[in-house]
Amino acid sequence: MSNDRRIDAEGGKEEVAKNLELIAVLERCPAWEGYFLRRLARRRDELAATVLDDDTLTPEDRERVRAAYKAIRDLPAMVGQDKAGAERALAL
Repeated sequence: MSNDRRIDAEGGKEEVAKNLELIAVLERCPAWEGYFLRRLARRRDELAATVLDDDTLTPEDRERVRAAYKAIRDLPAMVGQDKAGAERALAL
């Protein structure tokens, strides 16, 4: 399902517009970048180091750490993706 359809399925144009307002507030919040994104980057780097340097990890543990790394890596982009999808949905 595309972002546009997923957003539309989440409650219609009113909810999409509200999500855009919330995203704008989040983007203006100094704590978002000053703390949260910085903390995510630090955690991402810690997980990368664990995958690369910890020779004691089992293959299953290494895969779990790798999956956590990928999830954390993708979180910061989610806001921008949601914003772009919401803007497209409202333009329809």
